[in-house]
Amino acid sequence: MPKQKRTKRISKTAKRRVIDKTQKINRKRPGPAYKPESAQHSRGDGIVGGIFCEVYGDSIENRVKEEFLTFRNTGAAVSDIVEEVKISKPKAYQVVYKFLEKGYVKKFRKIGGTQLYILNSDHPIVKLWIASFSICMKMAGEESYLKEKAKMAC
Repeated sequence: MPKQKRTKRISKTAKRRVIDKTQKINRKRPGPAYKPESAQHSRGDGIVGGIFCEVYGDSIENRVKEEFLTFRNTGAAVSDIVEEVKISKPKAYQVVYKFLEKGYVKKFRKIGGTQLYILNSDHPIVKLWIASFSICMKMAGEESYLKEKAKMAC
């Protein structure tokens, strides 16, 4: 009869600690620059964001500006910005507070515990944003009209 291997007895709590450590090690967290394809706010042409970002450059601040411009009459919550712009909540608060300090945005109203922010339409720079956004939207409308007209001609 062959000799049996002698096994070392491990307590249940020690086993749990080992399992917990291996689970933590095996759980890979993406770095800050990681963004899955599904989370990108892209229209498929390489530009992340909308027509405003296509014209003025794709940056987080421009994407947040575009979001405020889109909802300029109703106001936007930080959670809405996070969802639409696909950025982290701390970054969204950082941009919103920066806009608050500069006077571009003001607190609109509070619904439940959620603070809504709205563009400060009295600010001269915001007036320029609104005018340029209107022009961008008009350009986008004309482009889509011309594309539809070209499809009909074929």
